[in-house]
Amino acid sequence: MLNQDFCVNIQLMPVRYESPQERFYTRYGGQLHARLMQEVAKDVDEHHRTSLDTRVLYALTTVPRHKFADGYSFSRTYRNTVLPLENYMELPSTASQPGLVAYMTHVVLPDINRDDAVALDIGCGTGYSTAFLRAAGFSHVTGVEVKPHLAKKAQRLLEDDPGVTIIAGDGKTAT
Repeated sequence: MLNQDFCVNIQLMPVRYESPQERFYTRYGGQLHARLMQEVAKDVDEHHRTSLDTRVLYALTTVPRHKFADGYSFSRTYRNTVLPLENYMELPSTASQPGLVAYMTHVVLPDINRDDAVALDIGCGTGYSTAFLRAAGFSHVTGVEVKPHLAKKAQRLLEDDPGVTIIAGDGKTAT
């Protein structure tokens, strides 16, 4: 018999599927980024005798590198190393070493102390350095990639950012 004093209110909420990798990143992403930041800061200090700009440190802690380099464990993805992506028609592709991306960004940042600073990322691959430049403060970044399938992946990964344009073509295409 149903008790009239008891009422149940059920609301249906959309369920977002999260892959095991995304659940891991949600739980441990902060620790992965912190370790990467420590490795990069140490490397830049040792090789270039400088401390990184806070905007670069922000980019190091916010750009999800694992999305740009498929097929690697999180522990390898969030290390200060180059990650081979493929060897396509004798043109190897890699996900750049975060320390190198950080240092190159650090070097050009003093020149962008205005709101309309733009960057051109030739050989953007899957878009890691393009996303990094945006996170560090560039108002717009154009990435150019000669390999159409990598340019497509970069477009897909960065499509929600109105400050990014990805062009499939060579460096002459962007001029």
